[in-house]
Amino acid sequence: MFRWRYTPAVSRPLATKIAEMFNFTKIRNLQENEIEIRVATIRKIYLTLVVIGIIVLPIKWREFLSEDITKIGQIFFYFVVYTSIYFGLKNKRNWVIMFILFVSALGFLLGCLYVFCPANTLAELAEKISGIFFLLFFGYQLIFFTGKNVRTYYRVKGRIIF
Repeated sequence: MFRWRYTPAVSRPLATKIAEMFNFTKIRNLQENEIEIRVATIRKIYLTLVVIGIIVLPIKWREFLSEDITKIGQIFFYFVVYTSIYFGLKNKRNWVIMFILFVSALGFLLGCLYVFCPANTLAELAEKISGIFFLLFFGYQLIFFTGKNVRTYYRVKGRIIF
């Protein structure tokens, strides 16, 4: 008898790595060297966002002044937030955990509101796909930074609200 054989579109090792990355119990029980590696990756993402902010803000300055000043304020606010998170992670400050959790929870909620609205054009659809990556990033941070080992790594005492 003939049996259909399932062949995944993604290679098995890559699919296994992705599944392990989102394994919640493993994320919460990491060793110190694994925490350092993941924090370094998150720091690189925030550094990339800061560099993008440094590039976009001067380029879009005149365009935003002619339209609406609130867009400049919004980009500048995100620039300050992401810069402070980057330096807080780099210097292992204990306040950065609560700050990241607050920013991630707010970003996750706003991202859900943005992503799940219908898109009218192809450009909006592309923006929503990038918004999905931010949802995954903020959700991962919510899980990662609430772990007990990460809190002890950053010397955070007491309960975390999230």
